[in-house]
Amino acid sequence: MNDNRIIYKYDFEFYEDDNHISQTYLLLKNLANSSGYQRGLFKSVYKKFEKLKLLGIRSELPDFEPVSDGLWQMRTKHPEGSLRIILSEHPTKEKHFLILNCYNIRSFRTPMYEIEKGTEMYESFVQRYGGGSHEIE
Repeated sequence: MNDNRIIYKYDFEFYEDDNHISQTYLLLKNLANSSGYQRGLFKSVYKKFEKLKLLGIRSELPDFEPVSDGLWQMRTKHPEGSLRIILSEHPTKEKHFLILNCYNIRSFRTPMYEIEKGTEMYESFVQRYGGGSHEIE
């Protein structure tokens, strides 16, 4: 019997606010249920999540880049638009990532307020659930 299942090395979860709502998850869910270019953008994000689960984040991977201490940006491109996702290593689970926030890109540079928002979300998560530093090893 040939077993073609993919063995993932990593996993991730979405940041949820104090009301247990993940704005990033809701945005991606809306894209998944859309049609046209929005559905195509979701498929691009999905492929990046698959790559994240297989390989993790490394600076040599072109789709991932560090944006501040412990925060990474996942770049997703689509002919009709681009989406960026801020994530970090999970503070309490090994080989696990925390998807913090997501935004449409309008320029080449990552807006500082998106980095600050990701940092605030990470710190809020650590305050609620514990964990330590999120510095890149």
